[in-house]
Amino acid sequence: DISNSLNRSRESIISNQLKKINEKMELLQEVSQSNVKFANEIQEKIQSANANLRDDELSSLSQSIFNYFNIFIVHYSTLEQINLDTNFDGLQIMQTNGGETVRCLESAVIKVFEWINQLIDRQSVITQNSGIISLIYIVNTFLKTKFLDKFKKAQLQLDASRSNKQDWNLLQICISLLQNLGIFKMKLDEIEDKIRSLLMSKSKQE
Repeated sequence: DISNSLNRSRESIISNQLKKINEKMELLQEVSQSNVKFANEIQEKIQSANANLRDDELSSLSQSIFNYFNIFIVHYSTLEQINLDTNFDGLQIMQTNGGETVRCLESAVIKVFEWINQLIDRQSVITQNSGIISLIYIVNTFLKTKFLDKFKKAQLQLDASRSNKQDWNLLQICISLLQNLGIFKMKLDEIEDKIRSLLMSKSKQE
C-alpha cells in the first residue's frame, strides 16, 4: 500500500510538471536518469551488504522503482511525434519555383536526420530502448507521408516548368534533386544501422 501510494505521488508530480513546461523531453530524461541512478545505488547497497534477495523480491523492488514511469513511456512516443512534426512544419521547403524548393530540400535533409538522430538518442535515455519499436513506426510514417511528399511536390514543380526547348539550368536542378535523394538514402541507411544495433543490444539484455 505504501509503495502504491508513493507511485501515485510520483506520477502526479511529474504529470503536473509536464503540463506546466515546454521542455517536456528534458524533464523525462532527467526523471529517467534519476530512476536508473537510484536503481544502481540500491543494487550497490545490496551487493555491499551481501544480501541474497529472492527473484520475486528483486522483481518487486524493480517494479517499485520503475513501474510508475511506464505511463510516461506510453505517451512519450506521441510527444516525439508532435515534436518532429512541429519542427518540420517550421521549415519553409516549398517555394514559388522548383529550383528554390530543391535548394531548401538540401538543407532540410540534413536537419531532419539530425532531429531523428536526436530522437533516437533521447529514447535510449528515457526508455532504455524500450520505446524504439513505436519510434520506428513514427519515423517511418513521417518520412513517407510528410518528407518524401516534399520531394514529389518539387518534382511536380520541375515538370510544370518544362518547355520544348533545351533547358540546361532545369537539367542541373533535376540532378540536384537526385543528389538530395541520394543523401536522403545514405542518411536513412545510417539510421537503420543505428536502430538495428540498438535492437540487437536490447535483445541481448533480455
